Amino acid sequence: MRRKGDGYLQDALQILRYGLTGLIALAGMLCLCVVFFIVAVLIFGSFTQRKEFKQQLDYAYHLDQQQFAQLHRPAFVFYRRHSPMKGNVVLVYAIDNGLRAVILQKAARSSSQRDDAVECVKPTIKKRWRGWHKTLHFVQPSPEYLSHHDYVNHDSYYVLGSTEYLKQAVSACYMPFVRIPAAAASEKYPHFKHSYWALSETENLLFSVYDTWH
Repeated sequence: MRRKGDGYLQDALQILRYGLTGLIALAGMLCLCVVFFIVAVLIFGSFTQRKEFKQQLDYAYHLDQQQFAQLHRPAFVFYRRHSPMKGNVVLVYAIDNGLRAVILQKAARSSSQRDDAVECVKPTIKKRWRGWHKTLHFVQPSPEYLSHHDYVNHDSYYVLGSTEYLKQAVSACYMPFVRIPAAAASEKYPHFKHSYWALSETENLLFSVYDTWH
């Protein structure tokens, strides 16, 4: 015969089990909600960044075309970060001899100079796909950066668009450029500023270099 006290104890333990099960279920639901919220924030943040970057590229093309009306859309765009806070975005245009003459005329009127110090690209030793028309290109870093923690990734860069003219751009980077200072223009984006144009006469390419920072 079951004693009355044992029945109360079993009932209390059962209630406790139900309570713990409910708390665990509630905690699990809260965790899932937090995870979904974090994922949603990350997706929204990534979408916002991509949208702003596209707007910056459209602005850059519009700015370049104001100076050189014959410019077509860039053959490709490459960009890299030199630190967590600073980087460069470069629009690379394929030009013909007529437009090259126009650019050289502008260079003659401004304080242009022949310069090797241009934001450039090196030959690719490894390439990784990073999205629609977006690739990450690894290069052989300079030995002077051997002590850096990110030596393997040093000087690597992203390419947006076709890589048809990439080899020409690499070849151009072994020759001097005609470097033309940026024209005065209103700044639409506080962390995206035009720095200079660089003309490769040997490869008929125009680099338009923008500074970025956060």
